[in-house]
Amino acid sequence: MLLGPQVPFLPERWHGRPVCAVLTCFSGLADKDDTVRARLGALGPVIGQYLDRMPYPVINTLFDEDLPPGLYHYWKGNFSRELTDGAIDVHMKYGATIPSMESDTVIFPIDGACHRVGGEDTAFAYRDASYSAAFGASYKDPADTGHNVAWTRAYDAALRPHTEEAGYINFMDADDQARVRANYRQNYDRLRAVKRQYDPENVFRINHNIAP
Repeated sequence: MLLGPQVPFLPERWHGRPVCAVLTCFSGLADKDDTVRARLGALGPVIGQYLDRMPYPVINTLFDEDLPPGLYHYWKGNFSRELTDGAIDVHMKYGATIPSMESDTVIFPIDGACHRVGGEDTAFAYRDASYSAAFGASYKDPADTGHNVAWTRAYDAALRPHTEEAGYINFMDADDQARVRANYRQNYDRLRAVKRQYDPENVFRINHNIAP
């Protein structure tokens, strides 16, 4: 969910207005492109659509122009096993009040190969989750920090009853240190033992840290 960007395939009247976008990648044969387009179109009324063939690395550059260096960011994230009606209501409420053109909410599916690995086999503990939400404000003017942080925190608090305790570690902000144990869940004590053995002085600490 985001404010409609100024792109050629989106009508001008939707620029800057709340919209829901589907971002997807299809690596099948080109003769299936129309099938993909039809599936996306069946999700709801389409106000704009862009589908094209491109090298995979290009995908990571699609939003560079809209998210230039120098922005301020304040993020939160949560895992969930299902996208409940209550969670959808929260996303709709806060999606309608996104505070800036650079801000958005992204809901990633967690499926496929991720679910074929045990929850204790790697550091990543939430292999039973089905969705990972990343949401928060990105903005240009530091004078807007108070409003943007308040919006993100209220959004996070409203989602908590509908999500797991933790979220993807890369979607956490600096004040989420208290959630580190929850993020690694059953693997935390094992990871802490590794930290004590290989980094007892906590040299690698400029992150969401597992203290030795």
